[in-house]
Amino acid sequence: MNIFQIDDQQELRQDGQKWILFKNNVPQPVGPHELYKYYALEDYNLEALEQGYLYFNNPQDFNDPFDCNYNLIKEQQRIAKDWETLFAPNDVGNKGITCFSENGMQPLMWGHYAKAYCGFVVKYSTNLKFESLNGINKAKLLRVIYSTNPKPINQDMPFANQYQLSVKLSGWCYEQEWRLVIDKLDLSVDKLYFKKQIVQEIYLGYQLYVGRNSKRLQDKRKKLERILKEIYPNVRKQIVTPHESRLELIKRPLVNIDSDELLEAYLKGKLTL
Repeated sequence: MNIFQIDDQQELRQDGQKWILFKNNVPQPVGPHELYKYYALEDYNLEALEQGYLYFNNPQDFNDPFDCNYNLIKEQQRIAKDWETLFAPNDVGNKGITCFSENGMQPLMWGHYAKAYCGFVVKYSTNLKFESLNGINKAKLLRVIYSTNPKPINQDMPFANQYQLSVKLSGWCYEQEWRLVIDKLDLSVDKLYFKKQIVQEIYLGYQLYVGRNSKRLQDKRKKLERILKEIYPNVRKQIVTPHESRLELIKRPLVNIDSDELLEAYLKGKLTL
């Protein structure tokens, strides 16, 4: 059995064609319990929701330069000379990545990725299904491995490619991330259109309704409401808002999106639906 020691607490053990993550000798689940994706209320995210696709980034566009960093592969490590470091250390052009979390109620994620509760979260089925995989060699869902000091891996290890694409520094562990990685045959592919039935729930941030929103944000909110009614009429919708008396988030079922007055009254506890 091949074993790779990531750090003092984690290792990867090969089990046939699979590599299993062990933490303190305890095997970790090989698949996610749930999948959530956080979205800011931007036009490109509304387009993705309306048209039903997931967008795949080159890792060099991520907000973490150590994510997918080439230094995780021993043979790719370099000694910096002069200005040689002025290039993306995680440019992996033949791959595309879209990110999920196992937690749809993470306050930091709502604050960062859903833009201070002015965005939305989509809960997807863990059994992701797409209309087509044209231009894709393969797609694989990977658990992100968090480590304070991950060891670099040899290029000839069977797991080396996935290791580079799935290891992040431990400061990001609150994200509880899983990521879908595509291996591109056609380098222009950056979207995969999913089957609409994989959308299970949609959560809206409370600041969409109770914050001091600009007209621009209000217009986008109206567009989101239209998409929810027309494209996802049977998907369960909820508002994520702070609890009235405890420092935690709660979900409130959203039965009606017909008027702002109705929803604001509901959020303030003046109306029960």
